[in-house]
Amino acid sequence: MIFSPVTDLEMELIEAAVAGDAADFRNRKGPSGILLIPTIRAEVLRRLLIGLPLPVRARDPSAPLIHHPVAGSGIALQGAHILGAVNLADCQPNGGACPPLLLEDCLLLGNGSYGDPAGRPAAALDLRHARVARLSVKNCRCGFIDLTDASLMGDLDLDGLQALHDEGQCRVEAVGVRIEGTLRAPDA
Repeated sequence: MIFSPVTDLEMELIEAAVAGDAADFRNRKGPSGILLIPTIRAEVLRRLLIGLPLPVRARDPSAPLIHHPVAGSGIALQGAHILGAVNLADCQPNGGACPPLLLEDCLLLGNGSYGDPAGRPAAALDLRHARVARLSVKNCRCGFIDLTDASLMGDLDLDGLQALHDEGQCRVEAVGVRIEGTLRAPDA
C-alpha cells in the first residue's frame, strides 16, 4: 500500500511522539483566528504504534518513508479528530507491546456514524488480541472501543469517555481483557 503524504498536523504529531512530547491541538487557530478542526488519520496513529514507515516531510509525495521510533512515553494526542478506525487488532510488534496511546479531548470518528442505537457499530478503536503498554481515552468521544482479549501492560483510563453524539451511546467491549495496571472510569 502506498501511503499518501502526511499533513502538517500529522507531521507535528510524529515529531512530538518521537521527542516524547504531547501533540496538543486544543484551541488551535488558523491564520485568520478561526478555531481549526485538527484532523489526524487513524492510519498515521496505527503506523506509529506498530513501527511502520511514514514520510519524513509533510505534503511531499517524493519524501522517503522511514521508521519514526516513538519515545517510551508513547503517543500523547490532545484535542484532535481522529478520522477512520484505529485498527491495532492482533498487534504485538516484535512480540512486545505497542507504545502507550494517550488520547485526551479527542473525537474518535471511526468509519462513520451508526444510526441504530441498539446496533453494534464498527470499532473506532480496535485492540482485539493486541498488546499495548497503556491506553487512555480521557474525555474523548467515541462510538465503540473493542478491547476483547487485549493485554494492557499498564493502566486503562476511560475517565470522561462519552458518546460521539448526545443522543448516541459509547460502547466499550472488554471481554477477556487483561489489565496489569489500574482501571479508571469515574466519569465514563
